[in-house]
Amino acid sequence: VMNNDTNNNLNGTVLGNVNNNPLPNDTIETLDGSINSTIIDNQVRRISFDEALLNSKDKYYEIIITSPNATACNAVTLYVSSLDNYKEGKLLINNEIYQGDLVFGLLYEAGDFLIIPFIILCIYVLIFTVIVMCICDKKFDISKIAFILIIGIGLLYIIIFPPKTISDEDAHINTTYKWANKLLGDETNDGTILKRVEDISDKGFELIPSIDGYYKIKTNIGIDEVNNELVKTPGDRVTDTKITMYLFQVFGFLIARILNLNYIFLIYLGRFFNLLVYALGISFAIKRIPVGKIALLVCSLFPMALNQAASLSYDVMPIILSFIMLSECMRIANLDTVKIKDFILPTIIMVMLIPMKSVYCMLMVLIFLISPKKFNTKKECYTAFGMFFLIVLSFCIVDNRDLFYESFEVLSIKNEVVYYEIIDVLKNPIDVFGIVLDTIYDKFDMYIFTMAGSNLAWFAMGIGVPNTIIMIYYFLAIYALKLDCNSMIQINKKVLFISAIGVIGLIFLGALTWNFKGVNIIDGVQGRYFLPIFPILLFLLPLKKEDVIFEQSKYNMIIFVVLLQIFTLLRVFSSIVIR
Repeated sequence: VMNNDTNNNLNGTVLGNVNNNPLPNDTIETLDGSINSTIIDNQVRRISFDEALLNSKDKYYEIIITSPNATACNAVTLYVSSLDNYKEGKLLINNEIYQGDLVFGLLYEAGDFLIIPFIILCIYVLIFTVIVMCICDKKFDISKIAFILIIGIGLLYIIIFPPKTISDEDAHINTTYKWANKLLGDETNDGTILKRVEDISDKGFELIPSIDGYYKIKTNIGIDEVNNELVKTPGDRVTDTKITMYLFQVFGFLIARILNLNYIFLIYLGRFFNLLVYALGISFAIKRIPVGKIALLVCSLFPMALNQAASLSYDVMPIILSFIMLSECMRIANLDTVKIKDFILPTIIMVMLIPMKSVYCMLMVLIFLISPKKFNTKKECYTAFGMFFLIVLSFCIVDNRDLFYESFEVLSIKNEVVYYEIIDVLKNPIDVFGIVLDTIYDKFDMYIFTMAGSNLAWFAMGIGVPNTIIMIYYFLAIYALKLDCNSMIQINKKVLFISAIGVIGLIFLGALTWNFKGVNIIDGVQGRYFLPIFPILLFLLPLKKEDVIFEQSKYNMIIFVVLLQIFTLLRVFSSIVIR
């Protein structure tokens, strides 16, 4: 049960009663809220039975929590939820039925049910490591190795994190469902979402990963009878995004629904196709970039990047498109002669990226990595750059037209403005700049560590990568780029700097509009928002050329990253199991 008591003053008794086997007034645990208590505010308090409850199917269990002689500052204080996920049960407060549930989770002893899956997991990891060592020994193309690594390691992320336990995945499930319904002709016009009866309750999966999630996977994965009847469900937690950001997740959902697969396979297929497009996109970016291939590979293998790729998150597409934009502009800049047709792919990338996440529109500046001197004629140069910016800026204006309208038309009439708006930025740019600097100063370490993956799975405490390991990932990315120093092409670092600073500024300004006026620190910015531009920041580093660099060093780097990922996943898995 979840304790909510800022003073840690919680005294009371938890009683248990089992239907068909009454245990009246059987004390499970007495809670002591003294100053030396082990009860901690906002953390789950575990309550264990001396013996397992066998043959519990179809039985009802009652938890009675009392607080004798309670006072205002010395009473049982627990979280309750109005969601009412456990519809077959009921919650009574002071003998009156409450519409909702006590916030609690069911714990299961690991017992035998995880032994066989863990053995299979270890065998998979061993075989995968041997395969990676073999392909590195044969010096496979880096882009092909990237595809193999992302799929191989990403599958582990898909399995280790139960459904719904990755950041915002409940919203991504609903949004993917909405778009799948639209393609199947099952959409509604009243704001609700049609879902199969099979999927309404999400099989009881919680947002925080625990061994209970693995137990639910075990008990539900083998279910063959799927109730495909569609019923209306609330349309909340749906993101207002384009279908292009969910296209591959939707494809996985469609396959699962057409084949009548159960909820577990529905989620896992959606995740797999998201991972697949990530692997294809990163592989393409690495193939196109003329230098820094290993560095780009290391960035794509950050735990946070793979955690997002192995989920239903739409943040995968901005990462893919940003990496490809950088790679393609650097490739074109390295050509002896540039033609108008070379600008087609960068234009398509920006046209796709802006409607997804307009804060990354400043990546269009990367096009200036291409020197105008490499065109055969000035006419070709003006035509290529002119058409690029005409199309990209048009999409910027069209995509953000509502934002400008609300800021300058509606809000100029409305006097009471609660949140920051664009007009506030234009009126007080120096003040806003100061707020951004204060935010970066205050949360810099949080951005650095969470960008790589120090907190995964809804930022659950203990589910993530230690900061020391995060620093190793950063070191490997920098060292990987250093291995390419001798083949480094001339890069206009001013262009890289302007592009990166522009994106960072827009991220903070966008987040500022989610904050109340008067705040000194901007909330809502997460480290993973900076992942798409991290390779750009890498190329800004002043790296010196080495006298001798062995080619095998690059492949040894790949093997080391794989071993580091295995350590990361084993730690995450063990953290989930012991929760």
